[in-house]
Amino acid sequence: MTNLEILVRANYGSGEISVDCREAVLAYLNRFPRSESRKLDFVKGLTNVGHSLFEQDYQSFSSSALAALIDLHEEGIAAAEVLLKEEGRVERKAVSADAFGRHTYLLSSSAHLKGHLADILMTMDFHNLFSDVNTWQQNIQKAYSLAYSAGRQFWQSDVTFSFHQLNIAAKAAYRLYEETGNIDFAEKSYHAMAGRCVVTDHDAESRKSSLNLEALQRKAFVAQSVFRNIRKNRDIPKDQLLLWGGRAYHSTRDRLLEGELLPIDRANYHYDLAAVMSTLAGVASSPHLAQRAVWYYEDFLDYVSKNNLASDVPHLVNAAQRGLQYILSDYYDSE
Repeated sequence: MTNLEILVRANYGSGEISVDCREAVLAYLNRFPRSESRKLDFVKGLTNVGHSLFEQDYQSFSSSALAALIDLHEEGIAAAEVLLKEEGRVERKAVSADAFGRHTYLLSSSAHLKGHLADILMTMDFHNLFSDVNTWQQNIQKAYSLAYSAGRQFWQSDVTFSFHQLNIAAKAAYRLYEETGNIDFAEKSYHAMAGRCVVTDHDAESRKSSLNLEALQRKAFVAQSVFRNIRKNRDIPKDQLLLWGGRAYHSTRDRLLEGELLPIDRANYHYDLAAVMSTLAGVASSPHLAQRAVWYYEDFLDYVSKNNLASDVPHLVNAAQRGLQYILSDYYDSE
């Protein structure tokens, strides 16, 4: 066993990477021998430590070391996938515990390598490390695909890991939507968020955990943001407006019903629910939906009054009063 292997093994999964290990890993990446034959165990350990180092101090990586770290992840993913195909779907066969354990190890290795690489690509995005727009888009799309695949691989067996990966996938897709305006990326972001909610529902105890509440909150944010954006576009088909309006309504309501909100946050969700319903009523030309919007606006104003929040959200109070006046005059004055 080489000194590098010893250091990597000693620092694997550690929050604090030793100075010796840090220097050895960076030196290896800077002189990265691409033709060298590497075992999956070594690649998994080296990428684990390298990922931790990059997240802690990305500036310590030269461009060649960062490229090597990315290549090493891709090498490990490819190796794990090849070995998985060679072993076949062992979970459907009567096999020994050792064989099943090997399959699980390979599956875990593949998922964690994908997750680490997605993390690295999103960190590069955060620090503006991509050289041009095309390179940026290709790599953020890769981050989405890697994270979504990793999250789905542990859909039912590791809630925390799966949740984290789907979170990355959702953020990557939303970044792509923000920058390109392509509604397909919004769809990917929303469905990754929906997946996060499903994942945490597999564990009854986590139904109201911070993970699930965060998932519901992010899901509502995506749906509301997309709905606000596309309703300004006259070229968007009505069915798309109704689809995203429905998503915005249901996701906002779901988060509101879950509880565990500060009064000011609950007030905001009450208002959002009314505003979404009011817009939906206009899109659908529906007096029934307009009546529901009236009820939601009244619920918001009642909640603000009972909790003495008027001075905290005066802009929302004014907007709700204008919304009520508009709906009542538009739909009911003529009746």
